[in-house]
Amino acid sequence: MRSKKNNIKKIIIFIIAFILLISVLAVVDYLVVRNRYTLYLRVDTDVPGKVDVTTDRDDIVKITDISFDGKNRYYIVNMVKLQPGRVFLTIDSTDPKIDGDVIDITVNKLGIIYQTQYISSIGNINIVRIEIFLMLLALIVYLIGSLVKVRHDNFYTYRTMYHIGSLLFVGETCIIWLFNLVSRNVFYNDRVYSLYNDIVEVPTFFSLIAFPFIIIISIILFISNIVLLIKEGRSITNMFGIALGILLVGMTFFGITIGSTSGIFFNTQSIIGNLMSSFFGMFFFSLLTYLECILVGSYVGTVIAQRHIPSFNKDYIIILGCGIREDGTLTPLLKGRADRAMWFAEKQKSSKDKDIIYVASGGQGEDEIISEAQAIKNYLMERDIPEDRILLEDRSTTTYENMKLSKEIIDKNIDETEGTKEDIHVAFSTTGYHVFRSGNIANSVGVQAVGVGSRTKWYFYINALIREFIANIVTEKKRHIKNVILIALGCLAIVLVRYMFKLV
Repeated sequence: MRSKKNNIKKIIIFIIAFILLISVLAVVDYLVVRNRYTLYLRVDTDVPGKVDVTTDRDDIVKITDISFDGKNRYYIVNMVKLQPGRVFLTIDSTDPKIDGDVIDITVNKLGIIYQTQYISSIGNINIVRIEIFLMLLALIVYLIGSLVKVRHDNFYTYRTMYHIGSLLFVGETCIIWLFNLVSRNVFYNDRVYSLYNDIVEVPTFFSLIAFPFIIIISIILFISNIVLLIKEGRSITNMFGIALGILLVGMTFFGITIGSTSGIFFNTQSIIGNLMSSFFGMFFFSLLTYLECILVGSYVGTVIAQRHIPSFNKDYIIILGCGIREDGTLTPLLKGRADRAMWFAEKQKSSKDKDIIYVASGGQGEDEIISEAQAIKNYLMERDIPEDRILLEDRSTTTYENMKLSKEIIDKNIDETEGTKEDIHVAFSTTGYHVFRSGNIANSVGVQAVGVGSRTKWYFYINALIREFIANIVTEKKRHIKNVILIALGCLAIVLVRYMFKLV
């Protein structure tokens, strides 16, 4: 209860701090943007001509400067506010492209100057780009700090997956934003509609940048799955890698063609159709980006977890069962788990002179002559592990039951030996790709355990990573559904802002 209250308190403090920060930035931006405006007039030549700007009212704005940028080919007309109102500027130039143009300018009561037909023409907002870049850098620092804290406190949590995925997205967004900030000319950067475009296009750029890597990953998935099907036989689970590769490539190709094919699905000549087309394209790329980030987060979390070697101070190590042969002997996969557990026990004995108790975990399937736990015990005893150092948990059928029932066995053994549960340290042994999810499941049943991972054949390992990713998605399906709904609502809000403020 206290932990929940502390979390609520932290959330409230964060919200208040965020509101204060946005308020301060809004005041700064207002002071920078108000009372002045820059008008850019594109021309077809890099040789400056003559430009005159006249107004129908001299009391609304004052033209302070007119200059020419030959590199980017536009005239720069600077003006300042005199008082609120509406004024028409007439442009006279030797360039026929802009000669005779009439520009409708409004100065509102706040001192903001903009072209009347486009509210989004508010200028001098390059400071907002810098602020966003600095906020992205601060968010990267926060995510790195959170990852360090999560790994120290409890690495086996889905927060790790989300933090890694978020770090990938924010990091790439920061690079994209910096590129736009330094590479685009002032004419592009100095308008709020260009700022809007850069924000909404981040998921698209992210997916396009990731596409070559998606192609490479898909090729690896195809090759590994073909080898897996040849070696292990055909099954639905053995084709997960191929399915995911097709999904990622197909979604990216489909997303790229949305812009040119939206007219097939929506009447883009109407306001509603145009807004729906914008929403669908934005939501699609955002969803693809979310899937890619979660995939990377799941993979990185799995790799880090499997390579971690726990401290050599453990009292128990749980060996997770995974199927045995028809004659009751261990499959190579299960043998690897048992061998890894014995390796850890030997390392601990040599470094700390401390013995460990094995918990063989796994029930008996319909096609198995003995339980997986009994098969593990037989294997350990054949390798001179004393029987009194092996506990049997032979009822479980899932990883969740492995952990839950093994905890009951350990607690019972502690009670019988009159030990203290608070001083007990537990590890578990499973295949490398399964360590991360197993650790999360262990935490969910109250087992504070760390894992050691055994190796497996490369073609099986790659497909197993995909299975673990899908399992992670299913386990956290409520959170993913909530996140997708939030993404959809965010895209809808952005589209409505575009319509309301004429961001074109």
